[in-house]
Formats: sequence, C-alpha cells, structure tokens
Amino acid sequence: MIKNLKIKKTLLIIFTTVILSSFYSSKAFGFDWDSFLENLYHWNLTLQGNIYGDTYIYNDSLNTSFTVIDEYGDDYTFYINQNANHTKTSYMPLTLRIPLFYNDNLSIGFSSSQRYFQTKIFEEIGSITHDYDYDNLMGVAVGVYLSVKVLPRLWIFTTLGGAYYYLNTTADTLKPSWYGDPGLYWDGYFYEPGTPLKVRGETDYKFFFSIGMKYYIYSGIFLELTYYHFPGATINNMSYILEGPVDLKINVSPEKLPKPITIEESHVFTLGIGIGL
Repeated sequence: MIKNLKIKKTLLIIFTTVILSSFYSSKAFGFDWDSFLENLYHWNLTLQGNIYGDTYIYNDSLNTSFTVIDEYGDDYTFYINQNANHTKTSYMPLTLRIPLFYNDNLSIGFSSSQRYFQTKIFEEIGSITHDYDYDNLMGVAVGVYLSVKVLPRLWIFTTLGGAYYYLNTTADTLKPSWYGDPGLYWDGYFYEPGTPLKVRGETDYKFFFSIGMKYYIYSGIFLELTYYHFPGATINNMSYILEGPVDLKINVSPEKLPKPITIEESHVFTLGIGIGL
C-alpha cells in the first residue's frame, strides 16, 4: 500500500505521462507494438554520481519515550532515539526522462530525479544495526525537460519543476506487553509484536532546475554531465505511525515529536551513465 500522498501524486503523473506517450506513439490511437517500443527506446534512464557540491542535513537530537494503552488496557512503550546531525550526506541519484514529443533533433517530456540519502537519523534502541541500514529519507524532483541535439552525438537539456523531501523510516518496533501477547488492539485491529513504528513527514514543493549534456559513446548508451539546483527545505510536523492493516497514528505531546530535519540548498554537479535514444 502506498502511504505517502506526494508519492501517489508523482506516480499518477508518471502513469499519466506513460499513457499519453503511448497515445502519441500509436497509430490513430490504436495500439501498435512497433510504435510503442519505438517510444520506449527514447526513454532515458541515468544512474549518476556526485562529482562536485555537497548536500548537508542537520537536526537536533531527541531521546524520549511514550506509552500507549490499548482497548484491553495493555500498555506498550516506545523508545525514540534521534541522532543529532550537521554533516554532508552521500546519496544515489537516479533520473528518468519520458518523452511526450521527439524527433531526430528535439525531445520534450517529463523528468523525475530521485536522491536516496544515506543517513542514520533514527536508530531502534537495542537493535542490531548494519552499515547499510539507512533511513528512508529521499528527495524527489519532477518537472518538464527540453533536450536539443547540437552535434551528431551531443545533446544539451534543461529541466524546470519542483522538488520535495520526505521521510518514512522505522524508529522502534512494538514489543509484547506480556508473554504470549497477540499485540496492541485498537478499533477492531491487532498490531502484532514486531510491527514497526514509523516516523513520517514531508516538505512542500520548492522550485528546482537542472541543466546538462549527454554524449553518446554508443547507440543507446551515453555519458551525462548535469548541474542541479536542489532547494533547501525542512521536514516539520512529523508523525508516529504504527503500521498495520490500518495505519495507526500515535498522538503524543509536542516535546516528544521528532526534531525538524533540514536539508540545505545545494548546487551539485553529477556524472552518470545512461541508456535510451
């Protein structure tokens, strides 16, 4: 189940773009495999690495706990450990461009860039953590791109749109209240021991743009150099959500809520390799 409203909206935009793109590539709006595949070949997918510019994330620390009493009177205590941060973070950028119109010298369409930040802001107390156990903290930038061929193998492009950040990570898990406890019971649902307690929050959209070039080293394979302007934003008003058959929001006093997480504005150059015509 997709639980983040902005993710739903982004996926809806992508789905709508794919449908419109399929219509464009069809013959008289009748499905044609050759036309559809021709359009698909013009999608661009690029895996990128950061070569200049840093992204900083900072937040204060929080060590707190709260207790939830279910409808049977059983009590469940959660412990929250939010690590203080004021450091640059690494991430894996990925960009997808889907054309709505293209010819031999021009392409116009929809672009989506994702940055998966490697942070450990929240840690479950007493659990075993690994180097690869990162928060689910992500930046998403969506917009419209224009790409123009300037040399037989060289294209330049620019993207204008909006970006936002969201967090959906595990802060603790539900522990049994007593031996053999089937779990927390609320409003007709059981939440079994081991159910993750999530911290969720997101920012509003901010203006985003990028400009770059791609050079084909082989048919359908290119190198891409891109400059990104990513906006700064702060994730406020985060919530504690107990996942289950129906997500349960846990209401706590303001001082027990997670501390705001700020992603600073960044100017980043990336170098990547991509596929697509």
